[in-house]
Amino acid sequence: EKALIKRNLALQEFDSRDMLRLTDSNSSAVEQLKAVIEKRDADIESLRAELEKTNATLGKTEAELVDTQSQLKEAEKTIRERHQTIKEREDDIRGLQGEI
Repeated sequence: EKALIKRNLALQEFDSRDMLRLTDSNSSAVEQLKAVIEKRDADIESLRAELEKTNATLGKTEAELVDTQSQLKEAEKTIRERHQTIKEREDDIRGLQGEI
């Protein structure tokens, strides 16, 4: 009976050591997961900041595009006006040539 008690005590001690190893292993895994989550959170924040910067640049580029389109419309209007003036002058020149 004493041998059985000693054996049971030895098994309990062995089980306790195994439990401690598992607990240590789990603690290590938890710490690793925490580190991974913290890195992921930092990456997300970095990407969020980059996205905000990109959106600001896009907004600026969009405003510049609207301004450029406005300038282009104005230039097209000026070209049409000058083309019309050239046609009128050509007509005037033809009229004068006909008189001569």
